Amino acid sequence: TAALERRRRIFFETPFNKENTLQNLRILAQTAQWQDFKTAIQEMRASIAKARTRTDLPADRVEAFKQELDSLELGVLPLEAVYFAGTRRSDEARQVFDRMIAAVPADKREGSEHIAFADVVATFGNDQLALDVLMAGREFQKPDTMAVDRVLGDFHFNRGRWDEAAQAYRRALDSVGNEKGGVLLLRIADCLTRTNKPQEAVDLLAPIKPADDVAAVSIALLRAEAYAGLGDAAKVSENLAAAERISPRMPQIPFLRADLALRQLNLTDRSKITDAQRQTLLAAQRRLEPAVALDPTMVPARRRLAETLFNLSEDELALASLREGLSLNPGDFKLRESLVASLAQLGRGDEALAVIEEGSQRTNDLEWTRLAAAEYGARGNFAKARELFG
Repeated sequence: TAALERRRRIFFETPFNKENTLQNLRILAQTAQWQDFKTAIQEMRASIAKARTRTDLPADRVEAFKQELDSLELGVLPLEAVYFAGTRRSDEARQVFDRMIAAVPADKREGSEHIAFADVVATFGNDQLALDVLMAGREFQKPDTMAVDRVLGDFHFNRGRWDEAAQAYRRALDSVGNEKGGVLLLRIADCLTRTNKPQEAVDLLAPIKPADDVAAVSIALLRAEAYAGLGDAAKVSENLAAAERISPRMPQIPFLRADLALRQLNLTDRSKITDAQRQTLLAAQRRLEPAVALDPTMVPARRRLAETLFNLSEDELALASLREGLSLNPGDFKLRESLVASLAQLGRGDEALAVIEEGSQRTNDLEWTRLAAAEYGARGNFAKARELFG
């Protein structure tokens, strides 16, 4: 495409432009153009090698420039691992990581190398490799910062694995202790509200004193979510009002108001909704649409909106919202899962299969590859099922 060609031209003209380079490679990875991806990496190495031959630098810049090139060269290794993972050569991808870590003296390892490597490969959808690398880095992290476990917590949290995220945050909290603003406590409380443990979340949040307005809003919203789980509407309203006074345009506020009302409906059959239930759904829609508009990447709000639209028999609008969300969050398991389930429920199995297969291609997540292979196998297409794991 023209966009890809422009990116390539800029890349070859300015190979050290990190953001453009990564964007160019993301496009190549998303479109499975792995030979071009490999060529781009080779061009990066060639550019670095050529830069090492420069003789026009002032004497006081030589060492700094060398260090910059060393850093760039080290940064190529995760991209090489992405190439191997994308072409289903996971053993070679792991060997690249081992080579990168071996370049760092044992007494200098603090887990930051693992975090940097994992960040790059996860950006390209190689979640399992990123997770393996982060787990390997835990032994090197400093006990007074617990940097790797913090990142591990965020890694799991961003993928909807609340229990695993809470475990990582708790390990960090146990080592570091409570910090100003209770950042780790807030993260743990957030996980608790998402795993149906609202009372534990309320108890954890009770002693936290906000350090500033941003923290005050976060605490109020988390308390509102926890009280929603307990069915305490008065406490939910009280905490949402507190958050709204400080930050009236927070998308979480209309989302939580809608979510509280929807929790009380407990619908199982959309063909049997009453007029009162329909009015509740319409009111929720009016709140969820602005929440999604304020933050189009807010997955819980978008999934709730789609669910609400389905219950209102607005099937195409619901699917369109999920597809839009997935275009903004292509690696989000929950969104893709919602879209697959919705299509299957509507009897659109071929479209559901296409979404599953796209998940296996775009995210390199083996769970989606397994699901696609299982679906092809169920349809008797065993050759295609084997090809996915080829």
